[in-house]
Parts: sequence; C-alpha cells; structure tokens
Amino acid sequence: MPFSANQKDIHRKLLVELSEDIDDEQYLDNLKKMLSGDIGQGRLAKAKDSLNLMNTMENVGILAVGKYDRLKDMFQHAGLNGLVTTIKDAEARIRAERPSLEVRPMEAGTYETPGPELRRKRSRLGTDASSSSSFDSETFSPTPRYPVQVAPGFSSCVYPTETSRRSGLVVIINNFTEEREGTELDVRHIQSVFGGLLQYTVLTGSGYKDLSRELLDSKLQHIKDMLQETPGYSRFFLIILSHGDKDGIRTCKADGKTWDNKIITVNEITEIFRDTPLMIDLPKVFIIQACRGEDHQKATLRSDTCPVDDTEYLNLQMENLRIQISTPIDADNLVAYATTPGHIAWRQTNEGSWFIHNLCKVITDHRNEHFVDILTETSRLVALLTAPLESNGIKTVAKQMPIFVSTLRKKMYLIDT
Repeated sequence: MPFSANQKDIHRKLLVELSEDIDDEQYLDNLKKMLSGDIGQGRLAKAKDSLNLMNTMENVGILAVGKYDRLKDMFQHAGLNGLVTTIKDAEARIRAERPSLEVRPMEAGTYETPGPELRRKRSRLGTDASSSSSFDSETFSPTPRYPVQVAPGFSSCVYPTETSRRSGLVVIINNFTEEREGTELDVRHIQSVFGGLLQYTVLTGSGYKDLSRELLDSKLQHIKDMLQETPGYSRFFLIILSHGDKDGIRTCKADGKTWDNKIITVNEITEIFRDTPLMIDLPKVFIIQACRGEDHQKATLRSDTCPVDDTEYLNLQMENLRIQISTPIDADNLVAYATTPGHIAWRQTNEGSWFIHNLCKVITDHRNEHFVDILTETSRLVALLTAPLESNGIKTVAKQMPIFVSTLRKKMYLIDT
C-alpha cells in the first residue's frame, strides 16, 4: 500500500534515531550474524555502520515502512530492548497517520537534515552513541524503500544482478574549467547517492576534471578497459557535466582552464563502449548535464502566476552548454539529457543544476523503482521549476524539460533484486 509523506517521514527519522544509538562494533557484528542467512556476506561487509545495514535490509525487503518485526526480534536478541520500545512508538505513530486516497507512491522527496532531537544520545545504552554514514547525511537522509517486486512472467524482463559482479560503476567527468559555481555540488550529490546510498564504485576527482579532447578520449578508453576486468559490474553510469553547443560536448585546453574549441559528440562516446564483452546484455547509462543550445524553454503562464522576484536572479546562472541530438543505436543503452535539443539547462549556485539535483533527490526517495520511472519523475519535478528572465523591461520565466532516449530491453533497477 502507498504511504503518506508523514508516514515516510516517521520511518526515516526512526532509522536515523536507531542508527545514532548503535555505534558499538560488537552490536553491529551481532546484527550482521543474525542476517547472514538472508543477506550475502559481501553485502553485509559493505555495511560499515548500522544505518548502512538497515539500508541493506530495506534493499532485500526485510525492512520497510511499518515492517519492523524482524528488526525488533534482532534488537531483542541483542539485548537492545530500549530500541524495541522506540520502534513500537514509531509503529503507533505510523498507524495513526492514515494516508489519503490521493497519495501517490512516487511523491517528491525533500533534502532534510535530522533535527537536534535525533542527535541526542540514549542514556539507556550506557554509551556515548554516535553514528556515521558513508553518504552525506547533511544532504540526503535515508528514506523508505519498497522491495522490488516483479510480476510473474516478467522476471526475464529485468536486467540480472549477478552476485559475482560488483553492483555498479559510476564515472563523473566534470569539464567546467574555473566556472564551478553549482557544479561541485552536483558532484557531491552524485557521490552521496551512488557512492554512499547505493554503494557503487564512483570515480571522480582531478583525473576526471577539465579534460582536453585527447585526454578525454584516453580516459574513456581506460574506463572501457575497466569494464572488461573481471568480475565486472552489473551497471555502468557515465555522467558528464560540461559546457558545449548543439554539436557536442566541449573539451578543455591542456591547462584545464580554458576551452580548446573542440567537440566530442554523444554518438562518439557511446561508440567507444559499443564492444564491451563483459557488459553485453547489461545496461549502460549516459547522463548529460549540459545545455543543448542557447534558446530558453518558453512557459505558458496562467493568469494567476505570481510575479517574478528580482532577487531570484542572484542565484540563477545560465550554462553555456550545448549537446548534439543523439540516439544510442545499440541495445541496452540509455542517454538522459538535462534538456531538450536547442535549449539551455539551468544551474543554481546554491543547489547545483536543476536536473542533477532532482535526479539525486528522486533516487534517494525511490531507489527501488524502475530507472525509467525515476527519470520520468525527475522530468516532472524539473518541469515545475522556473527561471526568471527579463527582455526589454518585460519579465517572464523560462522552463526546462529533460529528455531521455533508451534502447534498454529490460527493466533496470538500481539495487540488486
């Protein structure tokens, strides 16, 4: 059943509160032993703290909103009876929150920092409890997830996630030279979600920043070679943050500070990964955060549209990015663009780009959903945003519409099914 935003919020705060009370390695090891029959040792080893462990329990369907029986049993066996009481209190609050019929399963999430009341230490444990997470909890809070369920007859239509493979490889190419307001936030958001929350391997940093055309070609070939190393990966994401024009992605001069007036097209990028034996029949995703021209996406204003506040101009920065229209011609590829052909993609200096910010938010809240559904929800959220414009003294607004082109032949999930 779908849950209301309040119910999800209670669940989310419960997990944070529990994690802050369990920082003893002995407790964590005992909890892992209790789960060894349901969760593989490799995945348990990746859970470095109690919050990670509960995230993993959600991934396999042991834990969800209102589904705490297994967790209570584990805490009882570990002698953490005080935490069992905490769970029961949360269960009562969840039951008291009756979701309305209008609540949808795909509600937009929010970035939220746990309040001070969640950070207090529990005296009943007799320790100074503290927690840490492998992802940035100041930006992304743990949120409820539903176990992936595939209808009978459709199981063969889901990309396999072999236990012998690593979950996913994510590479972030950040070509913004010295104009970095907002783009470094995009990198941090991507690292938090893919590296911390999903526990994928994420490659970024100086070796993947401000690349010339020659260095970019070499780097992409190196990435292809990595994909062919055993045991391999179940999923591959190449995320490019760059300037460009309608013909392709712009690259930098050797100094990494100015543009070299060279272009690499998305077709050229996908061509490099066409013949990758260990990725045959597995999904390859290319995410392009860039403008694809200089036109503003026009908006149809309703009569009740609020006036645009002049102060909104201060935080909005237009990216001179452009990307060629490109369709992946091989199977099992997906290319997601921040905006439609010919139009500008928007970036805020205090939040990052509209597209990446909302994509990370939707993944955080709905990471058990099919990836195409995640992109669709991201498009919906971005389409709601507006950027203030003024021409000849007339104020108006611009919009943005993400788009993706897919040759995926099966459903793709971000977590191991």
